[in-house]
Amino acid sequence: AVFEEPLEKDRRYLMAVLPHGVIPFAASCLIEKFHELGFFPNMIGASVLFRIPLLRQFCRLGGVVPASKRTVLQALQWKYPNNVTFIVPGGIAEIFYMR
Repeated sequence: AVFEEPLEKDRRYLMAVLPHGVIPFAASCLIEKFHELGFFPNMIGASVLFRIPLLRQFCRLGGVVPASKRTVLQALQWKYPNNVTFIVPGGIAEIFYMR
């Protein structure tokens, strides 16, 4: 990851990560880099993921929040080290276009 300026601990960040794919691999790689910098990013995930029992727990452990207006707005207010939120546009529909 290349940053033009260092991330500030007192600001909130929303970052779009592409492509989506079956597993948003690019976002997973970026999360590792952010962990090295001391940040623990959140990722917005499809709300349907939270209706499947084991998958729900896995998502919560990974810092995924449901893609509802209320939870996204809450995540965007969290303080350091959770002040970075990833969104992976394309979602479930884009999975079927990946080759």
